[in-house]
Amino acid sequence: MWAKRFPLAEFDYENLKDLSWSEPSFLADDGIDEQITRVSTDGNGSPRCFSVNASDSFFDRFNISGKFRHAVLCVTPDKEISLIGRSHAWKKQRLLIVDSLNSKECNVLIDWKTGRPMSTRLGPKNGTTIQGGAWYVIFSHIISDRFVGNRSILNSDSHPTGESGYGDGFSVLSSSESEFNDFHDCNLYATW
Repeated sequence: MWAKRFPLAEFDYENLKDLSWSEPSFLADDGIDEQITRVSTDGNGSPRCFSVNASDSFFDRFNISGKFRHAVLCVTPDKEISLIGRSHAWKKQRLLIVDSLNSKECNVLIDWKTGRPMSTRLGPKNGTTIQGGAWYVIFSHIISDRFVGNRSILNSDSHPTGESGYGDGFSVLSSSESEFNDFHDCNLYATW
């Protein structure tokens, strides 16, 4: 009954197994401002994604813990950006997008959670749009009443339907398992 009422979105996750992953290098605070300025200055500058640290108070606000918790700065052209979320994971997942890492002043732009384990539904089936610029994505999985940060792979050219490449866009992949390099647990796909 559930599958008929809420059909799962297409998601080719098989090609996201056994990917190479290494500990991220985190962009310094002054590097964040530099990257945001660079893309806004040259207009259609190529998209950039960077792993960044956030304060304990930021993660506390959103109840996110764990060794791998971090944010991903996404810097895009200042135009409408189409976003699609996909997930294939045993654990329930969460994809959070905010406009700042200031724990008191940031605004939540998107907060998607999978409805149940092993669901490719993460957000609306056909996604949504937000204004481009700079925003921060946090990937996590749900354990009891808390969220635990996922590992991520940035600037992947994977597409949720398995099509090759992206053209104008990018994807950020994440894994909630530390012992497997399967990066299909909680993923964001952006195009413009």
